[in-house]
Amino acid sequence: MKRASIVGSAKIRSLLFSAILQIGDNYIIAPNSKVLATQREIPVFRGNEGNFASFPIFSASIPQPIINEHIHLSIRNENPVIQVDIVDVIGVSTASVIQIGANRIIQAESRTKHIRQLLQRETETTEDAGSAPF
Repeated sequence: MKRASIVGSAKIRSLLFSAILQIGDNYIIAPNSKVLATQREIPVFRGNEGNFASFPIFSASIPQPIINEHIHLSIRNENPVIQVDIVDVIGVSTASVIQIGANRIIQAESRTKHIRQLLQRETETTEDAGSAPF
């Protein structure tokens, strides 16, 4: 039985980076986001940076659950309508899904590598405890 999705009002303040708002039925949703961010104290960019292949986090396989049990599912939708009065969301980001309706498959993936490159500071010792570290 197909159902209708009815939403009175939706207020989404921020929807970013492969995030999805789905109102209604869908078969498959597959958001995907890869992020490689480098933050430097002194902004020097060489032009050849940003290769996902350099970091194993982006090529490692994601483990999938193995289900060995037989699952019997019986669904009876007595009401042919999915009704939501108000949806109020501050933010949806990075391969996330907000859905009002039916869905068969959601396959979401988000991988992030954040690199911070800061200047090396001198460490304070007991001999120079009164001096500034710079």
